[in-house]
Amino acid sequence: MHILDVEELFISFRGLVALNGINFSVEEGEIFGLIGTNGSGKSTFFNCVNRLYKPQKGRIIYKGKINLLKQRSHRIPELGIARTFQNLELFYYTKALENIMVGLHPRLKVRRLFKHLSPRAFNAAWEWDRNEAFRILDFLGITRFHGRLVSSLPYGLQKLIELGRALAARPDLLLLDEPSAGMNEQESREIARLIKSIREDYGTTVLLVEHDMSLVQSICDSLCVLDSGNIIKIGKPDEVTKDPEVLKVFLGEETDA
Repeated sequence: MHILDVEELFISFRGLVALNGINFSVEEGEIFGLIGTNGSGKSTFFNCVNRLYKPQKGRIIYKGKINLLKQRSHRIPELGIARTFQNLELFYYTKALENIMVGLHPRLKVRRLFKHLSPRAFNAAWEWDRNEAFRILDFLGITRFHGRLVSSLPYGLQKLIELGRALAARPDLLLLDEPSAGMNEQESREIARLIKSIREDYGTTVLLVEHDMSLVQSICDSLCVLDSGNIIKIGKPDEVTKDPEVLKVFLGEETDA
């Protein structure tokens, strides 16, 4: 079953084509990698899914029935889609635990209802949220940093906190925008392990943009290669990375978004 179907998606900015009528599908439960060189359209696609951008043509069908391009941006997390960003978007002068709890916001409407109907129920729900945030910190192996200001933590830990915030929403589809960017080799291996665990332990489908070819080859079930807004290859990692056209695109170039 497909969790995401991209159909003839086209978007341009002042005449510059960013995505040129692309088509692909993501299977439920898989780890799907979107790769390409600078300006190939990878992060643009994520911004279309999240409704930060409005494509001129095409559809993005979620779970076989919901056209995401007809949804308001604030509805996307409520539908079960969460993401991280290439450039960290954290609350740097709040604690790590509080940043994780922000990811629970799809449930805030229910929390407000509890507050009016029953302060006790509201407090119980708040405590549940706090415990849930601790469970995520434990899953990521960073519980000991729960009380630290994010601004005081090293970059690698900040990346994990952003991942945890997205995971707090318990998404069915998790979009990861360059999760290993700026990390050393050991940190990249840990990110790869966590992404696999997210799929296995949470049952989450993962769609990631990444420049680290060794990482995507080690964890992805499928790869889609973009070049100047066009898809040049979709398939299994071993098949894609050996394709002559793909090698030509990547030869001597970095795969940054």
